[in-house]
Amino acid sequence: MEGPELFVACVAAYALTPLVLAIRQTVFQFVLLYGYIATVMVVAGLVGLSHELPLTDTVSVSAGETAYAGLIFAILVTVVVGRDLQVVRNVVVLVLGVHVLLTLVYFIDGLVQGRPRVNAVQAIPAELAGSSPWAVLLAGLLVAAEVVLLVWLLEMCKRRVPSLAMVLVYPAAITVTLLVDGLLHPLVVRRAELGLLEQVGQEAGARLLLAWALIMPVFVFVALYRKQVLAYEEEPLRLDALGRLSRDELLLGRATATVERILDAAVNTLLVAMDTDLRITHFNVGAEQLLGYTADEMRGRTTAVVIDYDEGLRHAMSLGTGSPALDVLTLAQVAHGGRREWELVGKDGQRHIVSLSVSEIVAGGRVVGYLAAGEDVTSRVRSERAMLQAMSREHTAALALQEAEGVKHELVSTVSHELRTPITSITGYTELLEEGVFGDLNERQTDALRRVIRNTERLENLVEDLLVLERAESGLLQLDRTPIDLRDVVGDVQDMLTEMVRGRDLELRLELEHGPIQILGDHSALERVVLNLVSNAVKFTPAGGRITVEAHAREGSAGLLVSDTGVGISAEDQERLFERFFRTHESYKKAVPGTGLGLSIVQAIVAGHDGKVTVMSAPGRGTTFAVSIPLDARLGRFGISA
Repeated sequence: MEGPELFVACVAAYALTPLVLAIRQTVFQFVLLYGYIATVMVVAGLVGLSHELPLTDTVSVSAGETAYAGLIFAILVTVVVGRDLQVVRNVVVLVLGVHVLLTLVYFIDGLVQGRPRVNAVQAIPAELAGSSPWAVLLAGLLVAAEVVLLVWLLEMCKRRVPSLAMVLVYPAAITVTLLVDGLLHPLVVRRAELGLLEQVGQEAGARLLLAWALIMPVFVFVALYRKQVLAYEEEPLRLDALGRLSRDELLLGRATATVERILDAAVNTLLVAMDTDLRITHFNVGAEQLLGYTADEMRGRTTAVVIDYDEGLRHAMSLGTGSPALDVLTLAQVAHGGRREWELVGKDGQRHIVSLSVSEIVAGGRVVGYLAAGEDVTSRVRSERAMLQAMSREHTAALALQEAEGVKHELVSTVSHELRTPITSITGYTELLEEGVFGDLNERQTDALRRVIRNTERLENLVEDLLVLERAESGLLQLDRTPIDLRDVVGDVQDMLTEMVRGRDLELRLELEHGPIQILGDHSALERVVLNLVSNAVKFTPAGGRITVEAHAREGSAGLLVSDTGVGISAEDQERLFERFFRTHESYKKAVPGTGLGLSIVQAIVAGHDGKVTVMSAPGRGTTFAVSIPLDARLGRFGISA
């Protein structure tokens, strides 16, 4: 291979290896990544200056520079996939450890060079032989600082830059890191054949060239590992705690075994302990049984594994955080207190609704972690949702029923009007037949004719009732309201009331106040109210019972009460008592004749008098209908001008 082809092959190899190692999450994943990082550092340290890759007649890149660029890319992949401050700590410690070992190698090599009875197996390149062990150690400190710089750049940007723009941040962070190395590395490792500025210029140019070569691998990484990249961007790393290991953390570690035994005892409750970076430190048996993950699988990961983006967004809107990031949501729930229902995704993809609370773990006055405790409420919540859906369907059915009711009203109105003409004609001809206009009738014919007349009257009354209701519901009910005495209304129908109870072994009582009860009312319409209420009482009061009609004036209102000692009305039937065509269960049970329109007409007429009608009843305890109509405001209680 020529220089350019070899350069491309080296960059591809350095970029492809960490991408392959990061594909599958296993217990060995980070061991392999750390091992690869250490190997690349050794290659860069031992053979970095042994040869160069000429790209053009004037531009060349050393093997060490190429290896270092691959090292920075591998560290980027490891940090993003790991999403943990401990991963950054491990990388920094690894960098320092490898360079300490390289320092020892160079130091020992310097001691044995030129010693008697020590033979060199192979000639050592002058660049390696002349390297100072202390320069290697300083180079290690520089690399560790540059690792921290790389992570710091990413953390600063992901707090301020939108997710889509972060695609450009990754190659930019690598470029800045490599450029800083190109500017500072000549101060640590000097090349005797070059001046300082010349060496800085060459190395900075080489780093920019390498950064340009890594742009495509970085974009490939962001595209292939989009899920891990998004998870990394949602979880900030606290670099201020990079080198801190407090006494509280040590004490917390010593108490881990005890805490784990306590948490695992709650097998019916989900308990998840997390550190301050929201990494799971304990995943109890209840959580394992509910979500299907083992404690080993979840330890070191965040709850982003079981909480999808949409669920985080739902809680962000509910809590008003403006961000679905888990750290923001966790702190917001701690601040709000109480429980919230989270939808968690199990290992098998099944969703569980968990009523979850999050509390702080405090030691020595400082927050050292968080504890999430929850119970599975999937069945209850789904039942509630099913109930809401059923209520929604019921509401839809009610609307459809209302629409059907409207159609029925229109049909009744039309039919009622169309029936009046033939009924009038039938009534007229039957009256002529009864009077003998068309000839004399024998006894059987006369009896049959009277039955026709009675049924015609019932049909005529039914049509009239329907028309009254139709006019009332359409707001066209016309009442001729004049000053009248409510006692006269009852008195004028007394004979008809007496006729109703004739032959029924019922006692009829009229209790009318002595003084006038003056109201503005339609005399005939109110007579109809009295007749309908008493008719109902007669139908449902057994022999030996009593019916009472009372009229009085109380506190600015005229009252009409119709009471009976009949079978009574159930609470369920009372709710629908004034609906058109409604008949009580008792009426069906006893086959009591009727249309179910009488009480609807009573309510319509009373409402037309600005009054109200109420019912008081219980099964087996009789019924009382109370009508209340305002007194005539222009007259006193006894009809005397005020």
